[in-house]
Amino acid sequence: MTRLKGLLLASSLLLLATPASARDYGQFGPFDYYDIQNTPRNALPLVERAHFGAVTRDRLRRGEICSYWGDLDYTLRAFPNHPGALMAMVEYLDAGGSTNPCAKKSERKNAADLAAELEMGSWQEKTAEYYFETAIKYRPRYSATRVLFGRYLHKEGRLNEALKTYTEAEKLEPNSADVHYYLGLLHLDMKNNEKARQHAEIAYRSGQKLPDLRDRLIKAGLWKTN
Repeated sequence: MTRLKGLLLASSLLLLATPASARDYGQFGPFDYYDIQNTPRNALPLVERAHFGAVTRDRLRRGEICSYWGDLDYTLRAFPNHPGALMAMVEYLDAGGSTNPCAKKSERKNAADLAAELEMGSWQEKTAEYYFETAIKYRPRYSATRVLFGRYLHKEGRLNEALKTYTEAEKLEPNSADVHYYLGLLHLDMKNNEKARQHAEIAYRSGQKLPDLRDRLIKAGLWKTN
């Protein structure tokens, strides 16, 4: 069997495993990025091979913004909590990218154009919050998605919202090195130095390797170096 025939067969099998509401628009999923055992075989590599990773980087390099956003959006409809696609989408939106770069609604000329835009999911101007909230609503049990959302909110200067999001992540995974690391960084920026130090102790005790939090605490005289 040729590689093309293999991909076509895999696509057909995945489509049969996809809920009818999604199949109506030729969309795989939604599937859980963190639960591959309960995801149709080859779903993730198939989607990533066609819509994420080297494919999207190459299209971005060539300036094919419509295809770039469409691939990211497709990936996040197939795997709403895909961490790499979430961060790539945030970076794209932060750089001023549109979530409807292909055509303005006033430029739709025929049924084919409408169908294409429906397939692309471009009926509404989506925000970074939309993608994060969709991912969390789809699978609320993962702290990792909330950590990514918290990092976004922190970067945007929405510190109280970031704290709420990180706190929700901490409830889900109390000993997570990442949760405590980013909580520590947030508390430093909120001038809650003692809380920052406490979270840092838990983060590094839990195996965190990223040095920025510890370096900032050392610089502030809040961390013992011996």
